[in-house]
Amino acid sequence: MPNEMSGAQHLIHPENERVWEVGFLIILLAGAYLRLRGLTFQSYWDDELFSVAVSDPNNSLRKVIQLTMSDVHPPLFQVLLWCWFKVFGFSELIGRIFPAIFGILSIFTMFRIGCEISGRKTGFICALLCSINIFHIYYSQEVRSYSLLFLLGTLSLLSFIRLIKNPEIKNWGMYLSATAAMVYTHYFGLLALLAEVVAFLAIRQTASKELKKIMIRSCIVLAVMIAPLLPFIIRNAEIPAFWIEHPSPDFLIKYFKEYFGSPLTSIAAALFFLYGIIRISQTSSKKQIARLLMLWIAFVYIFPYIRSLMSVPMLTTRNTIIALPALFILIAIGLAEIEDKVTQAILLFSFTTISILFIFHDPPYYRTITKPQIREAAEALIAANKNPGVVYAPADAVRNFNIYFSLFHAPFRAQSTDKLFEKYNDEGSPPTKFWIIDGGMAPLFYEIKDDTRVGVLKKTEFKQAAFMEMEFVKSSLSRNDY
Repeated sequence: MPNEMSGAQHLIHPENERVWEVGFLIILLAGAYLRLRGLTFQSYWDDELFSVAVSDPNNSLRKVIQLTMSDVHPPLFQVLLWCWFKVFGFSELIGRIFPAIFGILSIFTMFRIGCEISGRKTGFICALLCSINIFHIYYSQEVRSYSLLFLLGTLSLLSFIRLIKNPEIKNWGMYLSATAAMVYTHYFGLLALLAEVVAFLAIRQTASKELKKIMIRSCIVLAVMIAPLLPFIIRNAEIPAFWIEHPSPDFLIKYFKEYFGSPLTSIAAALFFLYGIIRISQTSSKKQIARLLMLWIAFVYIFPYIRSLMSVPMLTTRNTIIALPALFILIAIGLAEIEDKVTQAILLFSFTTISILFIFHDPPYYRTITKPQIREAAEALIAANKNPGVVYAPADAVRNFNIYFSLFHAPFRAQSTDKLFEKYNDEGSPPTKFWIIDGGMAPLFYEIKDDTRVGVLKKTEFKQAAFMEMEFVKSSLSRNDY
């Protein structure tokens, strides 16, 4: 009997290779399923349509870079998305798969970084936390740069830790590549880079000569690589106003709830996070890593918070996705360091179960339309008449509908309502019939609809989108009338 028990214990021992391999494979497959599930249930929304419009494969590479840099983001994500469309085709599904791939790869990099810091159990929990995290899943399904920013953040952290442990050329090259790419993906990557620089300065007295040389060279090389972005960073810093609201003093509490979904998992994550800080700080061999992780988190929140209070707000949850790798690591350490194995297993199982239940039952994302139905309105207009003549949309909605008309290979494109008014003025009389389509339900839409000089022949409405076939009952119309 004792021999049977010892054999059974050996089979479930944490160091058993097959157990870890199978467990990680399950986590990776589950994470992939959650990120690929329902990819096209929701229509692209405005920010995604901007990404798709910029990275339209019909654009030149130079135009992609110019359009991106005219906005408030660096160009790497848009350039990669443009290449992706060039290779795999220009469609809604292909666009959504792109960020999902980065999200799936992040599960693997979280496993590697957890193993590097504190062993396989911590790596396993890091991968699990990333796999089932509702916030990470959401932004792995949005055609924006956030899932790529998270992935590159984990690679920068991983290569920085490896470089400190072993300052060889392979680790140095990986660190330079990942960190430069992180900054060229999102300007919040600069905050993570600053945290790494400060972390190095904190250990410079005890660092070997070889490590000092490599880190100094790293700073110089990265400064040269990032220098082309400086004019754009300065320009963006001078923007007088922005849509982001000023953060409240309790913004971290709100952010944790958004990161982890439910109040219960948010509270649990916060407690595991605090315990993880205590445990890693008590281990002398890991104090440098603890300092790095805390600096990483602090810089991502504190600098944007101060600037948001003093001038233009810039702090949003999605921008702070770069902080999540460090948060996941410390939460994983907190769970891995629970000494009582039964308690540890219960807590990990409970946290995982509640997180998964929340994904499948609480959010309406896969059951209820929450985004404007730009796609559905465009599809319905195409289906209503394969060649509906002249289609007009408010100026701020033209781009969005034309992206879907292009994706669906429609034989027409929308024109701005300004063109409609110009036609009245130039020709004296408008076309007999025309179509108006809108995704933001602008006042102009209703003004045209309610005007007594036009008649509505057909009207179809969706969530925050609609289109109407109209005809003029009078032959003259002036823009000034509106």
